[in-house]
Amino acid sequence: MVKTLKMPFTPKQTDPRAGPVLAEIEALTREIQTAELVRREKTERRAKLITQARSYNVTLKTLAGILDVTIGRIRQIEAGK
Repeated sequence: MVKTLKMPFTPKQTDPRAGPVLAEIEALTREIQTAELVRREKTERRAKLITQARSYNVTLKTLAGILDVTIGRIRQIEAGK
């Protein structure tokens, strides 16, 4: 036997003025998702370039100075963290 769930409230009718606001929320959400994807790709590329620079005997200190971060942060970037 399947139980029918009762709604504990009666849903309100959406105000028609909400349409453009909801559309803008959707558009901004897509933009944020795209920006996050681009950021992730750039972060991965930077980590690969740091690894490549290290293979050319570039020091952690030099990389830290270029990126204005600590040597420990360079190690984290290399590790993909």
